[in-house]
Amino acid sequence: MADDWGESICESGKTNLGTADNELFAKLPLITYGGFVTSLQPLIKLPSRYQDNDGIPRAGSRSTDAELSLLISKPYALLSDQDFIDARVGYRSRSRHLGGQIRTDISYAIYVLPELAIIPAYRTILSSDTIEDASFSQNAEQDFNLHRIELGLSWQWCDAYALLANVHSHVMGANTGAGEGITLGVARRF
Repeated sequence: MADDWGESICESGKTNLGTADNELFAKLPLITYGGFVTSLQPLIKLPSRYQDNDGIPRAGSRSTDAELSLLISKPYALLSDQDFIDARVGYRSRSRHLGGQIRTDISYAIYVLPELAIIPAYRTILSSDTIEDASFSQNAEQDFNLHRIELGLSWQWCDAYALLANVHSHVMGANTGAGEGITLGVARRF
């Protein structure tokens, strides 16, 4: 489950407190062979909730989305035998008259210590609808294309939990703003 909680602030100084784009998902293994793993990942994105439901700025959208992705993971030793490549391709159907999205990711986990990995990644979100004539709005409810690079860290501090941090930058897009950010999180293995 991914959960963003935060306060959005815009240049006018207005604030809006709430949760954005909570995602519930599961990974279902398909094929495992010699470290190579393929999985299906069904996902549901819940609408974001804010104190001022119509207020701007808002992180996330009010749409409820359903996604199905194919995940591939393969060991690829660079610094250690733990290093691996992850790839994803998926399709997300969106409500509220928003176009579907094709989503792709590729990342490479490089373990510099047995419990610490550096993870560079490249992620894309491509609208299945034409967006050339669309006008940009600050409400996160439009069709867009986005290419993003990330650099992450994962620290496995015990068998079940890891601390995650990454910095990201939007490198190219259409109908989306420029963006940089930091994400902090906790992952739990079941």
